[in-house]
Amino acid sequence: MPYLEVEQIEIAARRLRKTLGVDDLLYLDPMTLIVKAKHFGLIGDYRRVPDHEMPDDEAIFDPHRKILIIRESAFCAMNRGEARARFTIAHELGHMALGHTNARNRNVSGRAIEKIAPTIKRDEAQANAFAAVFLAPTHLVRQLPDLSCSEIAKRFGLSEAAAEVRKSEVETVIRREQRTKRTLPNSITDYLNEAKTKGHRVKPIDGE
Repeated sequence: MPYLEVEQIEIAARRLRKTLGVDDLLYLDPMTLIVKAKHFGLIGDYRRVPDHEMPDDEAIFDPHRKILIIRESAFCAMNRGEARARFTIAHELGHMALGHTNARNRNVSGRAIEKIAPTIKRDEAQANAFAAVFLAPTHLVRQLPDLSCSEIAKRFGLSEAAAEVRKSEVETVIRREQRTKRTLPNSITDYLNEAKTKGHRVKPIDGE
């Protein structure tokens, strides 16, 4: 799988949401996603395994057998609605949707192999990006009346860290569409205003 731009990953995530019939849902239920993925033949089946059988991974998608394998503790956390477990399932669905085939020595826990294998690192980064936009797609995030990290985290079941990333990404999309400029930090504007009062020539600086 070659390097993918963020836009390509978001297109793949939106396509999967539409295929599973959940494109307009804010909060996705992981178990429903798994059942639907199996129903549409995207995965062959899923398996729950004891933690001791998979100590280094919360979940793995085997692309050759099309089996989603989930550690028991992660499966229970997923059903409790815990953000990390929800993200894990979306991450593995990302590997499936993006056609990743590096099942061997691949995991979401950050073992040493990922630090020395460029293709593994690339796949993991892509699956993480996929999980974020799949759970909180731009077309739904931008409709929120309150585009705050806490609101995004609550509505889409993300961690605060993931919600912060999505907030920034969606705001960038909106700015580009509206061709607006990013407001400069107060520290910069204060510095420029002070320089101006001292007689220095200050040129306008456009934000993004």
